[in-house]
Amino acid sequence: MRDLLQVFKALSDQTRLRILSLLSRRELCVCELAEALGMPDRTGVRVTQVYPGSAAEEAGLHVGDIIVELDGESIPASYPEDFQVFPTMVRQCKIDSEAELTVLRGAEERKMTVRLASSPRLEREMEKYRDDRFDFTVRDVAFLDRAREKWAADVAGVLVQEVAEGGWAALGQLEVGDLVQEVDGQPVTDMGSMKKIMEEIADEKPEYVVFKVLRRIHSMYIELEPDWDAVADTTS
Repeated sequence: MRDLLQVFKALSDQTRLRILSLLSRRELCVCELAEALGMPDRTGVRVTQVYPGSAAEEAGLHVGDIIVELDGESIPASYPEDFQVFPTMVRQCKIDSEAELTVLRGAEERKMTVRLASSPRLEREMEKYRDDRFDFTVRDVAFLDRAREKWAADVAGVLVQEVAEGGWAALGQLEVGDLVQEVDGQPVTDMGSMKKIMEEIADEKPEYVVFKVLRRIHSMYIELEPDWDAVADTTS
């Protein structure tokens, strides 16, 4: 937001008034922004979010930038329904190659080099683990999870995806969206470590199991009290 305000302040008073007038009626499309900046023939896509640690951030892209060319080729997108034009152009480039972007920042044109990394795995593609004793499901953390929650790269754990009603996890108040970072003092770094710890707990059958979780911005400890006799009855 700070970058966008700096760009806006750098514009002339007349240009700022034209943009504010358009924004008061509805969200702007790229063609209207280009016209307000005195470049009615330019087309492209507007940057609405830059994820921390992404190739876009490394290249120096800011929210509010308008990408008008990819490797010298104009981007024929002006309206919201053209949202797939730019991703389609990017997919034609080789992974791990470099591409040159022509960017409008306010009325200034800039050239930026960006490394085209492979697309991060989606949430539905992450490895999952379901514990039938405690009745919860967790999965590995995806790139978008980390970006959405603003977790630093060194924040480790597994994300709670499902908590069955009436199960031990639910009774202990484990919640969907919790990031499990420790179980009984043992660090949880990924799905493999979580599964190993839970299997050891099933063998040892402790009276209590303590989860350390990150819930939004707060770290907390959750105590689960399993009924191992009930499990024995259902599995016998």
